[in-house]
Amino acid sequence: MKYKDHFCGKPMLWSHYAWPVFSEMLTMHGFVYDVIGDEKDHGSPESHLWIYITKQKSKSSFAGQCNL
Repeated sequence: MKYKDHFCGKPMLWSHYAWPVFSEMLTMHGFVYDVIGDEKDHGSPESHLWIYITKQKSKSSFAGQCNL
């Protein structure tokens, strides 16, 4: 994966994983996501998904005690 902390004003991560694998990894690690779009749908010859990712808050009382 490739990461930039400032890409058009926001943090950006590029993944080389296939979408089914990457989406499962996100879910397994407590992230939720919305697929914003695919560049291919806007005339690009390449397919690049744009997704918005947020981290779910932990429901564990232990995590709250550890400030995670």
